[in-house]
Amino acid sequence: MTDVRTFYWHDRVKGRRKLFWDKYVKKRKSAWKDFAIGNAGDIFARNLVSYFYPGANPVNVKDGPRILCVGSIGHKLQPGDVLSGIGCKTTELPSKHAPDVMVHGLRGPISFDAYKAAGFDVSRVAWLADPGLLIAKMLKPAKAKPGRVSFIPHYREREEIRKLMPAGMKIIDIDDDPLSVGKSIQKSELIYTSSLHGAVFAHALDRPVVLIKPATEEPLLKYEDYYLAVGLGKPVMLDSIIDADFATAPNSPASLTLDIDTISFPAEATLREKGILL
Repeated sequence: MTDVRTFYWHDRVKGRRKLFWDKYVKKRKSAWKDFAIGNAGDIFARNLVSYFYPGANPVNVKDGPRILCVGSIGHKLQPGDVLSGIGCKTTELPSKHAPDVMVHGLRGPISFDAYKAAGFDVSRVAWLADPGLLIAKMLKPAKAKPGRVSFIPHYREREEIRKLMPAGMKIIDIDDDPLSVGKSIQKSELIYTSSLHGAVFAHALDRPVVLIKPATEEPLLKYEDYYLAVGLGKPVMLDSIIDADFATAPNSPASLTLDIDTISFPAEATLREKGILL
């Protein structure tokens, strides 16, 4: 089996038993920001590597070269990295701080402009989108349960949000296997979310989305970056989940005009040449 060097955010993962103990026995508030499995949107990097490079083993490493395909990790670049779907948190990136970086795909036009302004070669960018949309290729179509409405909170909000949830709304925890999160989304007719990963997965699976403004300090730029890439314009957000109105039409459609088949990853030969596929 070959290894593919990648990187995705995967901190504070404790496992189910330890996390349950800290949350409900020790009642540690900080434990609500920890994970049993990981943030589904970030660990989806493993699914993407397996999808584009069948039989390869994704290895999460902090030093380059790597293929970077999920998350707002533009500030984490290392020499020799290949960018294939990541985005940035701010429009002000350090000026080409990592040499020999190949920019193949980015999350959206804001990220594109930021990398261009920082001096990176963006002439070979093949597409602008979030590769999380490819979850649609990994799950069979499924019908929603009539009337089911679900909320996917940002991982930092999971404790407080439980006190605010409107009656009749389900919670989908982003701390789960990506395909399990996807299946929970498929069971819903409508998705509210303050998690960008939640919005991407829901759009991919043909479920309408209402964005909730994150209650924590989360850069809104990344939401706009993605929404612009898929042709939805600047997103409209509710201030809080308590403002949810099930009778109100969602502010983004269930189906996107973007063709997800345009999302490609570099050839295996390219990754071998750069020392990413071993």
